[in-house]
Amino acid sequence: MILQHLIQEIKKKLRPVPDLDNEQKIWWILEEVTQKNQSELIQKNFLLTSEQLERINFIIDKHVNEHMPLQYLFGYVPFLENKIFVNPPVLIPRAETEEWCANLIKELTSLKNKKIRILDIGTGSGCIAISLAKKIPSAEIFAVDISDCAIELTKKNILENKINNIKLIKSDLFEELKNEKFDLIVSNPPYIPDELFEQLDLSVKKWEDPRALIAQDKGLKIIKKIIEQSEHFLKANKEFFENNLSQLILEIDCSQAEEVSDFLKLNNFFNIEINEDLQQKDRVIRARRFGDNFFQEQQGNSNGQF
Repeated sequence: MILQHLIQEIKKKLRPVPDLDNEQKIWWILEEVTQKNQSELIQKNFLLTSEQLERINFIIDKHVNEHMPLQYLFGYVPFLENKIFVNPPVLIPRAETEEWCANLIKELTSLKNKKIRILDIGTGSGCIAISLAKKIPSAEIFAVDISDCAIELTKKNILENKINNIKLIKSDLFEELKNEKFDLIVSNPPYIPDELFEQLDLSVKKWEDPRALIAQDKGLKIIKKIIEQSEHFLKANKEFFENNLSQLILEIDCSQAEEVSDFLKLNNFFNIEINEDLQQKDRVIRARRFGDNFFQEQQGNSNGQF
């Protein structure tokens, strides 16, 4: 089939799935099936084989009629130049997570030769831990998750991306970490209120693990646990203070920024920042905590900024 005719056919078949990115989806499907990039397909007016057309129809049927995400159908997603394998029900990495992870890596460049220790809580596919480990090879990364599926998938992704500075542990938050101390704790925790689960798109609630998405207490239960417990696992690293680096970074829902900020203050965190995502929605909250003594010493230097 001629390429332009095929694009129009795919567009028609994708209509039941209202999505602003359908044009991007079409090219992603074509590139994946043909193993050609967009410019190659256009320049050569590529003709598809019957086997390739059959594969495209299978993908569209699964995506439209069974609401299966393309990432699961293809089995991977690119994330900061890494190939991250994904399979249900492990959470699919989102663009918002990729964005703040990229920004964090830029900030940590000044410490890239330091032996810093980073903890990734609820690692899922391992996308955050792997990205940090690759760009900051001197860092020691701990990645934890409660899900056996997530642990197995992260193992696969660590091997695929040739990473040797990640320690993978099955743990319910900090439970199996004992006396470990970290310079930085990051997490993309469950933060969707459980009462909103039924409102999620079928491609999410039918395929992805609810434990990685929803939480009680208006979506704040896990976030609050991380904040409360993290004080016992954060090192008093003055380099982070001197370089204006956060020690706790959490992805949140855009409606939670104020409440999470207040909870951080109650737990002696300071220099609290809220970062927006690509849609100008509050998406990440960052803070610093060096222990009670350091907090008292530095509180006067923070200019009252929380």
